[in-house]
Amino acid sequence: MDTKKNRSAASKEAEPLMKQTLSDQIYERLKEDIITHRISFGEKLVNRELQQKFGVSSTPVRDAINHLYLDGLLDNITNGGARVISFDLSFALEVNEVVMILTQGAIQAAAREERLGELAAILARVVEKQKNVRTIEDYILLDRQFHQAFFTCGGNRHLDHTYHQYTVLFEMLVRLSQTGGAQRSESMAEHQKIYECCRNGDQKGLEQEMRLHYQSAADWFTQHGSAFGA
Repeated sequence: MDTKKNRSAASKEAEPLMKQTLSDQIYERLKEDIITHRISFGEKLVNRELQQKFGVSSTPVRDAINHLYLDGLLDNITNGGARVISFDLSFALEVNEVVMILTQGAIQAAAREERLGELAAILARVVEKQKNVRTIEDYILLDRQFHQAFFTCGGNRHLDHTYHQYTVLFEMLVRLSQTGGAQRSESMAEHQKIYECCRNGDQKGLEQEMRLHYQSAADWFTQHGSAFGA
C-alpha cells in the first residue's frame, strides 16, 4: 500500500507544468515584434485586428496588452487597443539613467550584505562566456545575466522588483546600442573592468566603473540619434 501511495505521489510530482496560456503566447509574440522593430514605435495595436491575427477572443488579447503596458512598451490603452511607446532619444536617456541609479543601489546593498565575493563569482562566469559571443542574441542573454547579478546579490526584493519593471525597456536599449561589433567589444571590456573591481572588493571603483558603463551607453545614444529616427 505504501509503495502504491509513493508511486502515486511520484506520479503527481512528475506531471508536466502547465503550458503557456493564450495571453502569454500573444504577449511574447508582440513583445518580440516590438523589441525587434517588426512593430514600429508609435504604431497602434487594434484589439479586433489582433483577435483576427491570432484567432482568439478579446480576453487573451486584452490580457496581453495589459502585460505589455506593465512592461512600459505601450501607452494610451483604450477599449479598442493601445499604442506602442514613442521610443525617442530623451526616453532612452531617461531609462538608461534610472537603471544606472538602481544598479548603484544594488551594488551598495550587495556590499552591505558582504556579498561582493558571491557577485564576483557570478560575473566571472558571465565575462568568460562573453569571450565566445557570436550573435546579438548570445550577447543579450549574457548581458541580462551580468546586470541581474547585482540585484540578485543585493538581496533587496523591492529594488529587484523595481529593476524588473525596466528590464524589457533596458533590453531594447542594449539591442539598439549593440548593432555594431565595435560597441559590443567596448561594452564587454567595460564588463571586465567592473568584474575586476568586484573581485578586488573595491566598492568605490566598482561604482565608478558602473557609472562609466552607463555613461558610455548614454554617449552612444546621443551620438547616434538617427537610431531613434531623429
